[in-house]
Amino acid sequence: MRPLVEPIVIGFALIFSAQFAVAQPCQPGWDTTIGSPGISSGYVGALREWNDGGGDDLYVGGSFDNIIGVGGTRLLARWNQETNAWSSVGGGMGTGFTNGFVTSIQPYFDGQSELLVVGGFFADAGGTADTKSIAAWDGSAWRAIGASFPSNSANSVWSMHVWNGTGNSRLYIGGGFTVISGQNGVGVAAWDGEAWQPLATTITGFSPTVFALASFDDGSGEKLYAAGRFDTLNGVNARLIARWNSTTSTWSAVGAGLVPNTSLADISALAVFDDGSGSALYAGGYDFRPNGGTNASVAKWNGTNWTRVGQPIGGRVTTLRVFDDGDGAKLYAGGTAQPGIQYFSRLEGNSWVTVAGGVGGSGVPPSQFPSVFAMREWGNALYVGGNFTLAGDESAIGLAAYAGCPTLLIGDLNCDGLVNNFDITPFVLALSDAAAYEAEFPDCDRAAADVNGDGLINNFDIDAFVALIGG
Repeated sequence: MRPLVEPIVIGFALIFSAQFAVAQPCQPGWDTTIGSPGISSGYVGALREWNDGGGDDLYVGGSFDNIIGVGGTRLLARWNQETNAWSSVGGGMGTGFTNGFVTSIQPYFDGQSELLVVGGFFADAGGTADTKSIAAWDGSAWRAIGASFPSNSANSVWSMHVWNGTGNSRLYIGGGFTVISGQNGVGVAAWDGEAWQPLATTITGFSPTVFALASFDDGSGEKLYAAGRFDTLNGVNARLIARWNSTTSTWSAVGAGLVPNTSLADISALAVFDDGSGSALYAGGYDFRPNGGTNASVAKWNGTNWTRVGQPIGGRVTTLRVFDDGDGAKLYAGGTAQPGIQYFSRLEGNSWVTVAGGVGGSGVPPSQFPSVFAMREWGNALYVGGNFTLAGDESAIGLAAYAGCPTLLIGDLNCDGLVNNFDITPFVLALSDAAAYEAEFPDCDRAAADVNGDGLINNFDIDAFVALIGG
């Protein structure tokens, strides 16, 4: 590689004498495009990107009657980022004679095609038979997937997760149901694309429900974790959280557990995150004590024990997501009844801090308690949904995007994700003519030419660039 680089570098020293200051770094912040006009009522409770063959769109579910001005969007709608246009997904969801909501949206390959499975509490999907509380969208039409929840029942789905626990990909659902596909099954069940398998036949506690599912390897092999509001699951004393071993088809407690303070305590969110000390399973919810110790809003399981994460932030943590806003991957939390933390926070060290002013306003409809119920990273942003009218100090009706900064790859001047000889010509241009570089590479970041990291783009970057691509 040296012979290709050195003759050009000799010319650098002779030609360039000017220097350019690197532009101020990008500052992450709110983008409220998706929240205008926003939702008509209720809240946003589920977010998921999916490509139905025509490009990626963001699918948004919740309890809203519609996206303002767009028909056929009850409880579910689709947003195209490029056009900022909303559209119906098969006519939306039917609610029958009561209220309804969408809690979870999960792509799943059933062995023949990829489907977008939607779960929650609703009468039907687009009027399709046998789609109470769970249905699959194939990109053009709704279809039933055999759960066969009785139409006059309170059966609901609160969470979904795809996992290859036994070597075969299955769709796992958690919720508040007592029967599935004609079988006695409560709390958790799995679908292999053809048939349903209940994973538990008993669940106890006050209004017992499984709210969150996640897979995690704590050192003993990857297993499925189910969390929610329950005292026992399939006869196992495992309050608030239990672990499923797909090899032995058994449930077990997770360490000393998460001890509820009241019958209303629950775990509503799970996420796997590495804070630098190793991968761990994080659990967030309401009114519980890790190992029976002090109160926590979030706790983590490292495979050996539970520890409290950060300070208690009040209310209920409803969602946890990992997102990199350009400053490294961090754990974000959303919740309800958390005015002290403005409902949207991030773990910094071992403290929860409000991000970008959080969310607020009067809520939709007007409410004293704004909330965040869903988060999803998509592209370079963390999309946030809930019941609010402000993101920071900007208007956003139930939806907003916390936009991060691109991760800069130093030396990658043609922004192809690589640093090699193809970056030489754009590097020369970046040093000599900022305007010309930005015109020819409008989607790239000229700051990548500051290879020696002194805040300036000049001849002193040449040797560092040579070493980077020719070393």
